Amino acid sequence: MLAAGRSVNFYMAHGGTSFGVWAGANAVEDGGTVVLQPTVSSYDYDAPIAEDGTPTAKFGAFRDVIIAHTGNTPPEPPPLPPRLPAATAAVTESVSLATVLDRRPVITSATPRSFEELGVHQGVVRYRTRVAGPYPEASLSLDGLADLGTVIIDGRIRSRVGRSALDDQFPVGPSTLELAEENALDVLVSSLGRINFGRHLGDSKGLAAIRLDFQHLHGYQQAGLDLTELPELDWSGPAPAAGEPGFHRTMIDIATPGDGFLALPGWHHGYLFLNGFNLGRYWSIGPQRTLYAPAPLWRPGSNELVVAELGAGSGSVIELRSEPDLG
Repeated sequence: MLAAGRSVNFYMAHGGTSFGVWAGANAVEDGGTVVLQPTVSSYDYDAPIAEDGTPTAKFGAFRDVIIAHTGNTPPEPPPLPPRLPAATAAVTESVSLATVLDRRPVITSATPRSFEELGVHQGVVRYRTRVAGPYPEASLSLDGLADLGTVIIDGRIRSRVGRSALDDQFPVGPSTLELAEENALDVLVSSLGRINFGRHLGDSKGLAAIRLDFQHLHGYQQAGLDLTELPELDWSGPAPAAGEPGFHRTMIDIATPGDGFLALPGWHHGYLFLNGFNLGRYWSIGPQRTLYAPAPLWRPGSNELVVAELGAGSGSVIELRSEPDLG
């Protein structure tokens, strides 16, 4: 193109980051089924300038080609900003998600309400009802599930369900359950990214119905938690058992702010907050393994890290790394 005297526009010249809840999803159809393809929070896009401003090998290759065809040598790029040294911080405080939801306002309705109807943009909603039994074997279906669902009966996790076959821990389809005469049923729904474009725009989050075999269940108490921002938390409550959803906190000391990358080994799915700022979702299925934590979010001295674990993770540490891992 340059040899022919044309101009070139790079998509993308500079990578970026979809912080918080703003990483969306694509939707493709497979045999009539809408398959969700969540987008990672890093919008690095293999750009010549990475999301943290680092020139990549592609930047150098583009620069060499431009020099060769124009005869003009551009100025050297500025020096790289400092990066934080590697460190590891162990979790020091935890509180179960159930305890946090118990303190949230309850909305009652005959049938399940969507996230949108409950005023929750992104986060988690607990749908609570009661089921009469006994059932030696019953099929529980979560109609309208657009995200990840955890089925809890009498305080014990019995199954996990996903919208698409993305994660072995959240398989697609109904759950087969054995139920006693009286059962307290909770379904936790944690939201994934919203569809970005196409005819499936505007898909609703949450549940449309819960069915036991062919019977629709009625009478719900719903408690929601919007995780667009870090909610105010009381850390005096009970900690979650291993594999149960909850919030976890630790502090990490740094001398001088710089760019860093945070990894969550052993954690499964949820959000990571740095000094109250939502860095984005993490998910053990990858491909992305680190979340970008830029210098302006850090403070000299003590910094707070909070993990909102909504899956089946049982991590105990957060790693600060000096290099990204985008898979």
